[in-house]
Amino acid sequence: MLKARYLPVLVALVVLLLTALFCGYIRYAELKNSEVKSAVIAQQVGNNLEVFSADRVRAMQDLIGSWPVNHVNHVDWFNVRSRTLARMLPGFADILLLDKQGRLLWSINKEFREHTQVADWPQLKQDLPAQGGEARALFVQLPEKSYNLMIWPVLSEHATYGYIAAVFDTPEILTVLTGGLEQEDLSFAVLDQQRLVKQHNVFFSERSISEQPLEFAGRPWVFRVQSQPVGLSISVLVLLLGLVIACISAWVLTHSLGKQRLLASHEAKYRRLVEGLQGHFIYRASRDWQVEFVSESVSHILGYPAAEFQLHHLDYISKAPEERALAQAVIARGKTPEPYLVEYQTPAGERKLIEYRDAPVLGDHGQLVAIEGIGRDVTAEHAMQQKIRYQADHDQLTGLLNRYAFNRQLDQLLNKGADCCLCYIDMDQFKLVNDSCGHLAGDELLRHIAGILALDLGEKDVLARVGGDEFCLIYFGLSLEQVEERLRSLLRRISEYRFVWQQHVFEIGASIGVMALSGKGHNAVSVVQAVDSGCYQAKVSGKNRYFVVHDKTEQLNHRQFELKLLHTVQQALAHQQFQLYYQQIKPLDPQCQELHYEVLLRLQSSEGEWISPAIFIPLAERHGLMQQIDAYVFNHVMTELERQPQHLDRLTKCAINLSGLSLGDEQLLAMISQRFARSKVRPDQICFEITETAAVSNMASASRFINSLRQIGCRFSLDDFGVGMSSFSYLKHMKVDYVKIDGSFVRNMKLDSADRAMVKAIAEIAQSLGKECIAEFVSDPESVYWLQQFGVRYGQGYSLHQPEPMTRLWLPEPEIIPLAQAGNC
Repeated sequence: MLKARYLPVLVALVVLLLTALFCGYIRYAELKNSEVKSAVIAQQVGNNLEVFSADRVRAMQDLIGSWPVNHVNHVDWFNVRSRTLARMLPGFADILLLDKQGRLLWSINKEFREHTQVADWPQLKQDLPAQGGEARALFVQLPEKSYNLMIWPVLSEHATYGYIAAVFDTPEILTVLTGGLEQEDLSFAVLDQQRLVKQHNVFFSERSISEQPLEFAGRPWVFRVQSQPVGLSISVLVLLLGLVIACISAWVLTHSLGKQRLLASHEAKYRRLVEGLQGHFIYRASRDWQVEFVSESVSHILGYPAAEFQLHHLDYISKAPEERALAQAVIARGKTPEPYLVEYQTPAGERKLIEYRDAPVLGDHGQLVAIEGIGRDVTAEHAMQQKIRYQADHDQLTGLLNRYAFNRQLDQLLNKGADCCLCYIDMDQFKLVNDSCGHLAGDELLRHIAGILALDLGEKDVLARVGGDEFCLIYFGLSLEQVEERLRSLLRRISEYRFVWQQHVFEIGASIGVMALSGKGHNAVSVVQAVDSGCYQAKVSGKNRYFVVHDKTEQLNHRQFELKLLHTVQQALAHQQFQLYYQQIKPLDPQCQELHYEVLLRLQSSEGEWISPAIFIPLAERHGLMQQIDAYVFNHVMTELERQPQHLDRLTKCAINLSGLSLGDEQLLAMISQRFARSKVRPDQICFEITETAAVSNMASASRFINSLRQIGCRFSLDDFGVGMSSFSYLKHMKVDYVKIDGSFVRNMKLDSADRAMVKAIAEIAQSLGKECIAEFVSDPESVYWLQQFGVRYGQGYSLHQPEPMTRLWLPEPEIIPLAQAGNC
């Protein structure tokens, strides 16, 4: 009896003793392995650092050894060689060239030099190596970073030309060479003559430390490594495992298996009961679903007292499956069936969704006696699932269907062979709004456009946002003619809409591709590509219109069209096939006869068709060709003017357009300046036209470009003013001579009082700032009258002069008198 009483304790002590002995052996092996690991890592990292340093020191010595004695410009030679060296061998923060007094002559890293003020380092002048001496190695500690320097004298027959200093980015080098160690269970440190250069983790005094002396960039370094324990060691885990085994052994010997099974049974029942109380209720019902028992928790879920719910629960059901009691299914399957949902209405009028899980209660002979189960409140869970499904299918900005939901519906419609019309809509001025006023304005515009597109939609019609400013629309039950009528009405509403953002007003347009679909056999990808191509055709045909894609026509592909057009532009540049036209800018005062015109660029395809600048200019901008085109136009205009001295004598202004990309091109600016320096054309005879949007979007570059050319006498004109930023505050700071009022205001000025007021406002403010106004799209005498009343001095339009080839300028024009005889116009 005594032995049986103490047997669990004795067994536990024996297990613990054996476990402790085994743990001691494992611990000794762990310490020895960590010492060996630290020594190996210290040696490897030390060797890597020495090799890294030696390669770069040897490269610097080769650079000095190849120093050219008779080179014209040693700084240029040094710059080229040292930059090449720095690219081939990473790790240099900078490479410096110093004169004999230690003053900085050149540095290959301007950002590093300015940030660290390397020219003010005292060590450079105090620790320069003696003439004919060897390289000096320095350690520089700055507030934010430390660097290693090596300074070599540049010698030739014992004469010192100066010094070369290599600045090693010590923290970056160590990060690269020791970065992998930071992921391991190690502590390491790098010291330069007892000064700490880099350290990772702390060192423990009770563990051994491996040291590796080395030389880095001429400096004696020490690399220390210590292996650290990570979490619980194996010995501790084994000890804990032994303790657990000992406890389990004692517990098993103390309790019998019968008591253990009984306890587990009671625990399982208790857990099921507890889990059913939180958002659940337990019930028992007869075969005809008359509730015999329900737990009190039903009152917290549905709001009805348990006794009332037990008697009248069928009256509270709002929606339920046809077979509410699944008794027969339970019996047939012999297990718990799939859950089912029942919707209730609470006394407060709320809808509650309850998920039921039924289980049969069988009698002695296998007959069904009752049904027991659990009801669970899944109202919030179901609402969250509905919300997630909605967000997955809808665009968060506009509330419309997104691309994925639209493609799914389109596939279903095509599989059914439904008769409908598919429209692809792309906004024409969205990028201008987005770039001019920011993404908040662009988002607001998209919400307004979505509202306009949603007008007059049928119950079955589908509208979706499938891209940034792209929408897809499906009309049901309408013929193509009826859809075209709706699209004309839709385009009219969009064109009449004015988007106002702060002080800016924008006119919006849309390009639409439309295709009638009927019957099966269509592919969703191909039909979307077809209407997308139709949308592109509408856009290149003038925008704010629709293009009908017919099922029997050849597949449209605007990307192939773009590639062909791009090849045409490149060929025109390579073979000088662009044609120059001109359009006169007429003084509105009949007594003034200045010769003032704008140079226009024209392009013909290989088939002889004229390609609109509205098509090939945006394409050239997207593919980075506009700087070449601008340079082409400028050089050809200058060449033609230089060949015509008589025409040049009577020329007042020749306007040449520049794209926004050219305003930041320093090479183009230098080329223009050099061309004027050797040309007979006076700079004041050339006026460069830049658009308002390009100028404001690149304000700093535009101002620098304008100021540079104005200093030599060139003039500038701000083109299309009023449709971009529409902010007069920019005009105050733009040093331009002319303001060209956008033709969208001038064209309908005689009929639209708002346009007249806009033209008058622009003219008055431009005149108050000392700038001349030029009105575009002047189309009738009445517009000329209003422009004269507003003080606008110049007009441009087809009613005044239609564009002609520039070669016609060289023909005698008796109606244009020389500027010297015209007087002050």
